Amino acid sequence: MDSRVAARGLLGHDIVVATLDGPKTARIMKTRSFNGVGKNEASRKDFEQPGGNLFLLKLRHVTLLNITTGRQGDASCVWIEEAKDPETGKMLRNGELIEFLGLGDFHGKPVFSKKTAIVPGPEQPAVESLDLKRASNNTTGIFQAFYPKQSGEASG
Repeated sequence: MDSRVAARGLLGHDIVVATLDGPKTARIMKTRSFNGVGKNEASRKDFEQPGGNLFLLKLRHVTLLNITTGRQGDASCVWIEEAKDPETGKMLRNGELIEFLGLGDFHGKPVFSKKTAIVPGPEQPAVESLDLKRASNNTTGIFQAFYPKQSGEASG
């Protein structure tokens, strides 16, 4: 699947991880699509897994949560850049998201298992395509979800 289509389509979906304390859920709010891996050749094997594999990528001083989108040998993926705890509304990025979901021990191993799933959220968000001017040269799209206020809803 094209990484731009996947990045846009994942918005509003929930990542659900079964933990010993019960399920942890984070709603995907911002994604970034990539084709190719640029100078990060050490992690190429992660990107080249067939589409639908969730993996962690250490890049500089942060760990990123990604999902592959291409065919075997095709280096393309979506970075789940920001997600929201649906219970508290807290926005989670990078390592904070990985820790919240209890996925920190999966670096270098497949993340998807019988305990991890991506499922549709309760409502479809509106989508905004963000400017690529400050993105890396292999970023093909940046997308953010938002939920317009319903009529009659009190403004905060």
